[in-house]
Amino acid sequence: MKPLPLQKEKIDELFDTEGIVRHDILYGLYKMAFPDWDKIKSVDGYPAISKPTNLYIMERFIKWDQKHSDCFAGGLWMNNGFFSTDSMEDWKVKPCEVTYKT
Repeated sequence: MKPLPLQKEKIDELFDTEGIVRHDILYGLYKMAFPDWDKIKSVDGYPAISKPTNLYIMERFIKWDQKHSDCFAGGLWMNNGFFSTDSMEDWKVKPCEVTYKT
């Protein structure tokens, strides 16, 4: 699959949405990686992003969790976020394999 652009501004808007819950932030990031999200049954792996992009998103999750929840700050992203690699360009995401709904 071809890498798709990620827009820092869209990521920031997602985290700054009034009343959003942490899982909706995660789903919003996955929707950026998979524009056809509503047709997907399951994600079979993890999308890939650069280490600097991953660090930016991780820091946003940590700050959001510290302000809005009492859980392990950044834990949702660590457990369910994207795979970070040196082989990706910054602000791009390479979707992984998925299973589509039938």
